[in-house]
Amino acid sequence: VIAKKYLNYLINTNVDGISFQIKNEEFNKKFKLATNKNSTNYKIKKFFLEQNEDFKHFFLEVIKNNKIKKLTLSNNFYKYAIKKCKKRGKLIGFAVQDHKKVDFLETQNIDFYKILNADINNTRLLKKISKNKNALKIISVSNNTTDQIKKTIKQINQNSKTIISITDFNKKLNTKSLKKINKYKKIFNLRVGYGNHSEIKNISRALKYRPDLLLVYVKLNDKSKLPDTTHAINLKSIEKIYKDWENEICINNRLFKRHR
Repeated sequence: VIAKKYLNYLINTNVDGISFQIKNEEFNKKFKLATNKNSTNYKIKKFFLEQNEDFKHFFLEVIKNNKIKKLTLSNNFYKYAIKKCKKRGKLIGFAVQDHKKVDFLETQNIDFYKILNADINNTRLLKKISKNKNALKIISVSNNTTDQIKKTIKQINQNSKTIISITDFNKKLNTKSLKKINKYKKIFNLRVGYGNHSEIKNISRALKYRPDLLLVYVKLNDKSKLPDTTHAINLKSIEKIYKDWENEICINNRLFKRHR
């Protein structure tokens, strides 16, 4: 129900694309075990308590309410979302960690994959994703070395379909990270975007560097307890962010428009 609310709202905005994140099976199993109020596996609980502050609060809220949050969506929902996006002319993609899900997604004609920073060296996953010659591949990079990034680009081996997304996981965005947008365009000769994981107010700073791609998290309202609350944008504000981005980037250079 919640996922449909997000989807139905976003397809009626001017955003170019929508993505869903699919964690691996191990993560989901650990979360289910750790949030069980009767669980005595403190090692697993510690793993989640050591995540960012937003995830920690979300995790403790689930335990407090003694209600296990479902972290997975069904393939039927994904089919529904893909069909809905296609009908409305929106791109749809997945930040997928579960390599088994890639097999399913390959049958659904999706528009892009996002490779999470945690999976930049996940050869098995990269190999599977690279088999799709039509979908865009967005590589999320943070403090990775240029050699690491080059290795990942080489594994994908589809430069015309590859985009680098700069990510800074600090609450306060570092200008050094933003400067990588233009720096990496020159080094890798690829399109480079920005994926926001910092305070919302930092997005306006990022736009000044004219990223080819802007990735943001969204939330239904400011009272939501989510793993990405601090850097998620209220759905009601998404149109303003989009317009601000368009003011910084010539509309003919927008990433997704070029690939429809």
